[in-house]
Amino acid sequence: MRRKNAFLSCCLTLCLAVGMTVSVPVSAAAKTSTETQKSYPKYETYYVVNCKESITLRPQPDVSSGELCQIPYGSAVSYIESAQNGFYKIVYNGATGYGLAAYLSTDKPADSYYSSSSQPSTIMYPTYYVVNCKQSITLRTSPSTSASEICQIPLGSAVSYIETAQNGFYKIIYNGSTGYGLASYLSIYKSSGNVTSGYSSTYPTYYVVNCKQSITLRTNPSTSASEICQIPLGSAVSYISTASNGFYYISYNGNNGYALANYLSSAGNSSAYDTCRVVNCKKSITLRPAPDVDSGEICQIPLGSTVSFVASAGNGFYEIYYMGNHGYALADYLDFQ
Repeated sequence: MRRKNAFLSCCLTLCLAVGMTVSVPVSAAAKTSTETQKSYPKYETYYVVNCKESITLRPQPDVSSGELCQIPYGSAVSYIESAQNGFYKIVYNGATGYGLAAYLSTDKPADSYYSSSSQPSTIMYPTYYVVNCKQSITLRTSPSTSASEICQIPLGSAVSYIETAQNGFYKIIYNGSTGYGLASYLSIYKSSGNVTSGYSSTYPTYYVVNCKQSITLRTNPSTSASEICQIPLGSAVSYISTASNGFYYISYNGNNGYALANYLSSAGNSSAYDTCRVVNCKKSITLRPAPDVDSGEICQIPLGSTVSFVASAGNGFYEIYYMGNHGYALADYLDFQ
């Protein structure tokens, strides 16, 4: 019996010893797991300011790039970096995007946009400046280039930005008058130098090339879109951004719109492409969307018309431009001048 009890006592001691031995690596593994957890970057905290209710988080640093969500006044966001066009790259509620820097500050604002009194305090709107014009821009009654004029705002003048409106306009205040001015002529950055001595260029200057007389400024990036105006050969325009379908989004004489990129150049050379003349036909030839006689028709090009030659294509076609239309025409009907 003594031997049996002694044997059981030894087994119990051994089990306890084994238990103690096993518990050590479990604790170490847990510690190792904790130490190797992923550490996330700590971004600086900014707050939404200078607005009545909220600002827009956008997918790109551009006021026309769409909306991810609204960020309420006073909300905290994580600042990542400064971006172009007066935007900050930020994170809000797990969404990464871009917000206008004029509405973000490291200083936490008051609980309300208004003061604690019954009357609202003076609203502190962000300051913008008039740029990209020769003398002045037009303050209008509504966000349309056909709207009535309130007054002219001279180049370099400061205005108060209220909000982004439709049709490429900002709602602004100038000298006590509230109205709408084209966004392409307004910037949070004040132009340097003498503002009365010519053209201030926040946007790059491009020139109309590769046409006989003029190109078309359109309401949308499509050759079937409505015409805003004609831009004469050699004219200077402000390049805003690259759009779809081979178009640039530009500004010309206070009008924002779209023009084919192949007719715009930063070099100002009016003859980047060789020209061809339509020959060997009775009345006209067909401009097609692909170098294939079965590819459909874009338009007819009359006998004797001049086109811009881009390159030789397959199946006996040339790639050309005609009156703002890009396409393909049979080389047998085109003769270099």
